[in-house]
Amino acid sequence: MSYVNEGNSPLHKILEPAEDEPRLDPRAASHHDEIVLDQRVRSLSSFVHDANASHARLAEDLEEMHRRVDWFEAPSALQNRVVDLERQVAQLQGQLDLLLRLQPYAPHPVAPPLAVVPPPAAQPPSADPAPAPQRSPE
Repeated sequence: MSYVNEGNSPLHKILEPAEDEPRLDPRAASHHDEIVLDQRVRSLSSFVHDANASHARLAEDLEEMHRRVDWFEAPSALQNRVVDLERQVAQLQGQLDLLLRLQPYAPHPVAPPLAVVPPPAAQPPSADPAPAPQRSPE
């Protein structure tokens, strides 16, 4: 003798969908799955946003560093140019000295050496600079 009447029990009626109710497709996502998926999408969107912000800050930092390096390289390049010019002046002075020593052996007289003018950085600044000539407004 069975204590549960399988065909007419109230529990059986609750578990079985009514004939007019639509059956759920087992392939369809449940509400919980939809919530979990939405949370995952928001999490990934937040991660992408944070990564973009991080890359933007990194790009700004790199641009700032580039500006600093440019500022540093300008005097360095100028100093390198000064060193090159000083080397060239020394080389030309040596060539001029050699020519002056060889002058007695030359078949015709050589012109006297030109006066060597020191570079502007080596000259002390004058107290009274000469005024520039004024042009007529014609």
